[in-house]
Amino acid sequence: MRRMAQQMQAERSKDAAERTGRDPFVVAALASIPLSWYYFFGKKDRERGILVGLWAPTLLAFGSYFRQARMHEMMERSSSSLVSRVQRVVEQ
Repeated sequence: MRRMAQQMQAERSKDAAERTGRDPFVVAALASIPLSWYYFFGKKDRERGILVGLWAPTLLAFGSYFRQARMHEMMERSSSSLVSRVQRVVEQ
């Protein structure tokens, strides 16, 4: 029974990681890092490199906010019990 629960948890974690990898905010944040290095080290434009480097945490914060807002909406719309609401959010 425990092994089955661990397999299910591993599968859910894998699915969540795949969804996160396709999130446009994550992709944009990851793309901003080499761009920041390019400006900072390649072009020797340190100010622009630092500015672009700050995009990554900002984009990730926006993505987190929008995901939390979407989860909040889903929980508000649901009229069932708290446990089933949390399960639905986790499954999506």
